[in-house]
Amino acid sequence: MVVLVLALTVPLGCRGCSDETVLARLHTMSGHVTRDFDRARSDWQAAAPGATFRMGDGIKSDADGQARLSLADGSVLTVRPHTRLRFLPGRPEERTLHVELGEVLFEAHAGSRLRSAVGLALIEAGSQVVIRSVGSKTHYEVVVGLARFQHEGTVTNVTATAGQKITVDLQAAELEPPPPAILAPEPEPVPAPAELPVAGGGGVERPGGDTVVVVPGGSLLVRSTADFEVEAGGSFVVHDPAPPSAVKVSFGHLCPEGGRLRLGPRRLSDPSLSEPGSALAVMGPGTHRYAVVCGSQGRPVAQGNIQVLRDPGTSELPRLPPATQLDTDGRRYTILYQNHLPEVRVTWPDAPSAERYELQLTGERLAKTLPTPRPAYVFKPATLPEGTFALVFAVAGEGAARSAETALTIRFDNAAPTAVVRAPRDRRFKAGQPVEVEGIALPGWQVSSRGEPLALDPQHRFSGTVTLGPPWRAIAIRFEHRERGVHYYLRRPAGRPR
Repeated sequence: MVVLVLALTVPLGCRGCSDETVLARLHTMSGHVTRDFDRARSDWQAAAPGATFRMGDGIKSDADGQARLSLADGSVLTVRPHTRLRFLPGRPEERTLHVELGEVLFEAHAGSRLRSAVGLALIEAGSQVVIRSVGSKTHYEVVVGLARFQHEGTVTNVTATAGQKITVDLQAAELEPPPPAILAPEPEPVPAPAELPVAGGGGVERPGGDTVVVVPGGSLLVRSTADFEVEAGGSFVVHDPAPPSAVKVSFGHLCPEGGRLRLGPRRLSDPSLSEPGSALAVMGPGTHRYAVVCGSQGRPVAQGNIQVLRDPGTSELPRLPPATQLDTDGRRYTILYQNHLPEVRVTWPDAPSAERYELQLTGERLAKTLPTPRPAYVFKPATLPEGTFALVFAVAGEGAARSAETALTIRFDNAAPTAVVRAPRDRRFKAGQPVEVEGIALPGWQVSSRGEPLALDPQHRFSGTVTLGPPWRAIAIRFEHRERGVHYYLRRPAGRPR
């Protein structure tokens, strides 16, 4: 999986389209805009109003370029500066818009759908949505109108109205935090332990191990039981279908006379409110730095990072190596991959006409000059290892023209899913009863739960039986890789508070 690229599908009103069906038409443009054809990809040519785009064709805008395309269903797509996209085959009733770089504005003429690997964004008629790629995530921003997000076949209550944003990575979706507002009249998780002032007319109750502080106009839910336990000093990733995640961090072996957990730059646990030798960290989506301090000491004796992802862990793992394309334009490119090293396609935009070219590749342990008849070169999957490389195209011959030197970094995406957990389904099992756990892990990962290994077959399928009992709130399936670290996938039983 390559997070440099996001595939979106839009219904273009062409059920059963052939390769020759017109999918989009260039209406207006400004600045430098080029296009290519499926039969000659990366052979970029000047675009002009009225140009049509069929399956496999692409369009690219430079820093001063912008283009407005009309789609077959009446919707409009604005290609903003420094953007590259391509029309690819999709379902019979849909076509895929492959956004490689930059951002586009989608204006829905009728009710429309934008599909990604994580689900479906439902765009109401007349709405405008900006799709922007930033690092490993893609941002949906509703400019005008209304959009809903559908995941795994069901419409969730993730709704974004004008001015809100939905952040989507390749495996999960979440609303970005809204501006500060008055407490809503429903439970709101806060870190525990914590000191909470209770206004007049309020009260405190303690259901099922958690504490609910009732205040006028709403309530605060304070987590006091943990999903799972870890020993202090390690870093790991938590894949949680419904954060916040409650992690018990144990440090009694490090601080025999007592200690405290520091979560972030200033938050310290109160030892009088915690079990001796441990503390509870309650965290929403994001990366959280923690440290353990013994007694009155100021220096930490253990520290690490906990990354919490809103991820149900049910998306299928990629079976084929991904492919991405970059230009030798002087910029820096980063490709994050999951389980297959990617295919990399390199092109020299606006290259001078010549009979022979060469691509110069330089890395820490790799240096090659690769001849090619065209200003384009394809590195097959797994040809380029992890690392950082410099890429320069040149016309063959001494003193000939050269492209700008471009930097490429290929690295493993530690936030990407490492497994598919097919059973149990979240909140579809009962605590205290044996539960079948099964799924698929990537090669090289060891799987366990509560310290007990889960058997792996030759196809990397794991299975086993786990019973969830007190004091834990969730089944935690642990995945460990010698080089990739540790990931936990959570499953909570029916009837537990979210």
